[in-house]
Amino acid sequence: MKTKHAEQAFISVPVILLFTAIGLMLITSMVGRMTFLSRQTHRILLSKQAQALANGAIERALDALSSPDAPNPTSAQEYTENIAPIYIGDDPIGEPEDDLRVIRATYGYRCQSVEKTDYVNLPIEQIQNAFLITGYAEIPYRNTTLSSAVTKLCVLDNKNEWTLIPMIDDLS
Repeated sequence: MKTKHAEQAFISVPVILLFTAIGLMLITSMVGRMTFLSRQTHRILLSKQAQALANGAIERALDALSSPDAPNPTSAQEYTENIAPIYIGDDPIGEPEDDLRVIRATYGYRCQSVEKTDYVNLPIEQIQNAFLITGYAEIPYRNTTLSSAVTKLCVLDNKNEWTLIPMIDDLS
């Protein structure tokens, strides 16, 4: 017995709808997974940026300590910097609405004079001065704040050279 063309079309419409529904579900799940992964990647990148800013704050503290014309190098310093969106120079693509999307990081350092340095590998006679420097950074992210802190011992030896010795990493 031969089937009519109308019956063949009637059978194929539900099959087409079924495959379309399956395809849409697959596309929806892939888009959702990519969105989730991109958010996680963005969070990881910003936390790495916070670590880099904390280490940069320690470098700024070392520069302030080694500079002879610094007024008070042991005072705590705090800096603010826009880290996203990133533009180089005067970007013609930049728009006024970009100011609403700015991510502003706060970072800085605290110096504390160290009296006992017996846990340092240098003999006590070779140490002129020692400071415990904590560099920190905070970056607002969605409803929370990503933070990082690094502590290093900064030692001035008899040759007037500063040495950074890692103490505690990532106090976040």
